[in-house]
Amino acid sequence: MNKKDARTRTHNSVLESEQYKHKEKLSSAEKKWEFRYNNQDKRIKALEATVKKLRAKIKELKND
Repeated sequence: MNKKDARTRTHNSVLESEQYKHKEKLSSAEKKWEFRYNNQDKRIKALEATVKKLRAKIKELKND
């Protein structure tokens, strides 16, 4: 038999639902930032490749 009174059970259920909502928000925020980080990483790599290609072209043009 459960010896908790109604107020304690209600408080616990409210607390559990708030914890669940917080975990969902945190998970959503983590996914969003992970997506942004991955996109930023892709852009940085693309820019680095462009810079490398342009430096090679400059070097080639200087040698001509």
